[in-house]
Amino acid sequence: MIERLYALSLKRRRAALILMALIICTIAFIWSNSLQNPDESMRRSDVAEKVIRPIVLALPVKQWHSEDMVTFITRKLGHFTEYFLLGAELMLLALLLRPAFRPRFVWLILFAGAIAAMDESLQLTSGRGAAVSDVMLDIFGALAGLMMMALAAGLYAKGKQKRA
Repeated sequence: MIERLYALSLKRRRAALILMALIICTIAFIWSNSLQNPDESMRRSDVAEKVIRPIVLALPVKQWHSEDMVTFITRKLGHFTEYFLLGAELMLLALLLRPAFRPRFVWLILFAGAIAAMDESLQLTSGRGAAVSDVMLDIFGALAGLMMMALAAGLYAKGKQKRA
């Protein structure tokens, strides 16, 4: 497999290495959030909530306007967004490594799911609870990121074909 990677241009291999480093940093960021104690985690959510609150309050769903619901939405958006980014990065890496390496879509999802399961397990060490629903939300975030990047790549390739 290593020899197939050398068939890629140096530019693509370098981009892939940079992207791998970015993926590692993203995972470290996600896990560092889970290692925070409940008070620090809530403090960080409060910062994000200041941005999200006006958006939620502008929505015409009155049930979402309570303090607890805005906090809940903020925390769940955090999960979804972190894994959306991870999914997009994973798909971009998979696309960069083609044709030398072609990971199946399901393997990318399983990888993100394993990261999410470990993420929730880490919360147990910081005095917070783990939830299977958060793992599922993380997986859906990764799935959305994977699909968005695949769609963007497809549109880019189609546009490139039309120009040629």
